[in-house]
Amino acid sequence: MDLQEFNPVKIYMDYIAKENEANNEIREMDSKDYSFTASGAGLCMKKHWYKANGHEREPFSSTSLRTLRLGTIFGEDMENAMKWWDQDVEKPNDGKGIIEIYTEEQVTSEKYRLSGHFDLLVVHDVVTDKPDPLFPGLHLHKRVGALFDYKTANSYKFKKLFGQNPDDSPSTNYEYQLGTYGMLIQDPEGLSYCDEIVYMANVYINKDNSVMKIKEAPIEYIDFARTYWEKVNDKCKEGDPEPDFGPWIPFYSNWECGKYCPYVNECDSPFKKGV
Repeated sequence: MDLQEFNPVKIYMDYIAKENEANNEIREMDSKDYSFTASGAGLCMKKHWYKANGHEREPFSSTSLRTLRLGTIFGEDMENAMKWWDQDVEKPNDGKGIIEIYTEEQVTSEKYRLSGHFDLLVVHDVVTDKPDPLFPGLHLHKRVGALFDYKTANSYKFKKLFGQNPDDSPSTNYEYQLGTYGMLIQDPEGLSYCDEIVYMANVYINKDNSVMKIKEAPIEYIDFARTYWEKVNDKCKEGDPEPDFGPWIPFYSNWECGKYCPYVNECDSPFKKGV
């Protein structure tokens, strides 16, 4: 090979394409028995119909792959940091300590045909106001959880989230994702992580200047997510025709139909004009 033909950018793109394919194979293996994935929460229900009916996704563009890779690297760093804190950092012995940390755990629902991996769950043991029937004078304990998801954002998005003039009608699919994980944890069909989710938040990093902030998500999104997945399952029943456009289809017509949809080339959305 001529030295001038050596292209580090092409090598990097080939590498992240390979890594993305490997990650997709792992996730597809984990979710092969489920029609829907939690990462699609709060998005157009036609996307779920296409996936549930085995339609091929359009491949990601080079720009999308690089963006996804940044999110993957940030998530891996956060996961390693949480494990380091959990295992190696000395905690105060005050009787109020965190009892368990879970990272990148899979949660599923046969009822909703749904699978997903949450980023971080922190479980506390708290004393309730209910008396223990077996031990007079003592109160029952409850395991409560704080749920976090990791997100990257550019400066414009970050400003809309945390600036002095925040977006008055922001997209809420990230909150729906948290609500979905909360629903799957709180209504377990498998391993029970805790009794109740009491706090949810997205942890953002600004890709342009590395500023990090936390944005709390209302706990009501657990109920909103339950309603959403009930609608998804109703509209995506096996053998049913492709759902019509209307409420929730698409959910965010101003940006969802286009480069953000992996089925844009076969969908007849009236909102994809100019794509």
